[in-house]
Amino acid sequence: MSKGNCLVDVANTARYFIRNGDQINVEPAPEANMAAVSLHLTDTALGVLLLQRGVLLLKGAAVTNGREAMVFAGGAATGKSTLAFHFCRQGWELLGDRFCALEIRGNNVFVYPIQRRLMLWQDILDVYGEGHIRYEPVTPFMGKFFVEPGCSNQVEAFPLTKLIFLENDNRGRPECVGLKPMEALKWIVNTTYASQFIEEMVDIELFFNLRYVVALNVPTWLLVRPNKGCHPRALAKLIGQASLTN
Repeated sequence: MSKGNCLVDVANTARYFIRNGDQINVEPAPEANMAAVSLHLTDTALGVLLLQRGVLLLKGAAVTNGREAMVFAGGAATGKSTLAFHFCRQGWELLGDRFCALEIRGNNVFVYPIQRRLMLWQDILDVYGEGHIRYEPVTPFMGKFFVEPGCSNQVEAFPLTKLIFLENDNRGRPECVGLKPMEALKWIVNTTYASQFIEEMVDIELFFNLRYVVALNVPTWLLVRPNKGCHPRALAKLIGQASLTN
């Protein structure tokens, strides 16, 4: 890694050379699975390219109702894609899965569409009835499936009016807790996409300021749910209640 350049080497898959925020060169490994090559191209490599452009990325999924955007952020297996899929089933449209791109305009935060497919585990397909959903394996060995929830092709950004961080623990009942700006900033720092790349690639002070603007100007909540046994419909109800009471 050097200023403006980043080489990502995914073992047995491909090498990706990302340069100056406008170029990605891909060198597949011999006999590489091309689905895996494509996955890392549209995930890690694209994420690095956007970081080089100064775009603030969060590890999360984003949806819109056509007027505003909502983002679900958090660590692995916390339910980001599942909640996004639930809202898409209720008429919202997908803006991004795995990571989302934020733009700061003054004190306002906007979410750009970046990915049109969700990645879901088989058990989620079982809950919603896989016979009524179009899906395909992400890779032959991953156990996840791409699902296209029927998005339009809009390219405009939507104002971010709700940012929800997800966490699993052993509490008996789910709860949605409002976060103060400095609490939200901690979560935003922890969920900034591919944070291991940032020190070498971006102006840290500028990146901190971008995170701070998001924390200060977007209503944020922490959605805590049990590790098992909590249906997306119940979580969506909590999210709706939080928007009215916080």
